[in-house]
Amino acid sequence: MSTDRPTTEEAIEAWRERTVGQKETFNLAVIHLLEELTKGEPVSKKRASELLGVPGEKIDKMFLAIDAAAGQLDDQGSFIGMALTLKPTRHSFRVNGNDMYAWCSLDTILLPGILEAEGEIESKDPVTGETIRLTVTADQVVELEPADAVTSIFVPGKTPTETKDSQPVVGADSEVCRSMLFYESRETAEQALENYPNIAVFTIEEAFDLARETWTEPARQLRHQDA
Repeated sequence: MSTDRPTTEEAIEAWRERTVGQKETFNLAVIHLLEELTKGEPVSKKRASELLGVPGEKIDKMFLAIDAAAGQLDDQGSFIGMALTLKPTRHSFRVNGNDMYAWCSLDTILLPGILEAEGEIESKDPVTGETIRLTVTADQVVELEPADAVTSIFVPGKTPTETKDSQPVVGADSEVCRSMLFYESRETAEQALENYPNIAVFTIEEAFDLARETWTEPARQLRHQDA
């Protein structure tokens, strides 16, 4: 086991530093688009304009910004993903009765708080092939199987291709998301990450606490301000 691996406290502090003063990744407009996406269909520009009550030219700019931020649009230019996605990944995410996907393990844990909806998650340990299942609400992890499952967590500023002075490239195929997977136990996580000492290993509860502080609570504050 690597003695150099970041502790959970170091990882949380790194994410806290990253997000202080940073423009919200999940602003209200994106949150509403994600809520619409949970219906299981792409969100067209026309539907986005109706949903958000803004004219088409503003939607065009918004979708361009989403695309530039590694959000996903389909061939028709409709919105299909940002953390939550219609495109298959290794992380299945069932919400509001629809089978969808998430970019990474941490996304599956933060999305219920962003959406204020329960998420049923399945993913596989890349070492053993064991299926990890969990159910997460905006307020807690209510089910976890196996009970000792953990997740790897990317730590801002800790990899050769990303520093505290430059935002990491995100997206389903990014280094960030490839770094965040579920494992059935800490032992299999350490086995898989033997050559990646800069990746932290969190219990699911620790990951939930990180998600709540970094994404869920700011999203709730945005909703409250808009109410």
